[in-house]
Amino acid sequence: VGGHGKGVKRVAELYRESGHTDVTLRLFENDRHEILNEDNRDEVMKTILDFIEEKLRFCAELFILIQDLFLAHA
Repeated sequence: VGGHGKGVKRVAELYRESGHTDVTLRLFENDRHEILNEDNRDEVMKTILDFIEEKLRFCAELFILIQDLFLAHA
């Protein structure tokens, strides 16, 4: 998928076109294929960790909602 981000953008577009609604694309300027080994690896790692934290927070909120619904009908 290269092309200085063109391929990656196309893959994200294909995911969206196929019905996926939770597609996140983040490109780092001047980084290539080993973004964890670039000079800005701290920025990249923070972005990854923030992404994971956001997804986990959503999952936790969803779990609580489902749990509340289940307990309300128990």
